[in-house]
Amino acid sequence: MKLDNATNTEVTGNTFTANKYALQVFGGSNHTISKNLISDSTYQGVRFENTTGNAFDGNTVEGNPTGLALLTSTGNAITNNSFNNNQNYGIHLVTSPNNTLSGNTFSGNGTDVYEQ
Repeated sequence: MKLDNATNTEVTGNTFTANKYALQVFGGSNHTISKNLISDSTYQGVRFENTTGNAFDGNTVEGNPTGLALLTSTGNAITNNSFNNNQNYGIHLVTSPNNTLSGNTFSGNGTDVYEQ
């Protein structure tokens, strides 16, 4: 699924399995992504790029090379998610300051959280 410069979108209760990216969010703001299963993507489970003010809450993200990547994205709340067995990173932040990470659990990832 790709959200391109959209705003106020809700993505809830879905299963995304075996995609290049399960979910891509480019630009826009104020999305709610919650209670999804995101697994076995070939590149990144979820990619936020140039986006702000999103809620990523209560998701299970597992078996991806990278679970969640944030690129030049700020003001996002990453809360109460489970990141398991992602080969490289559970969460990868690239030039993405001022995000809130709270209540997440990590197990079996290459690196749980990596910021550059």
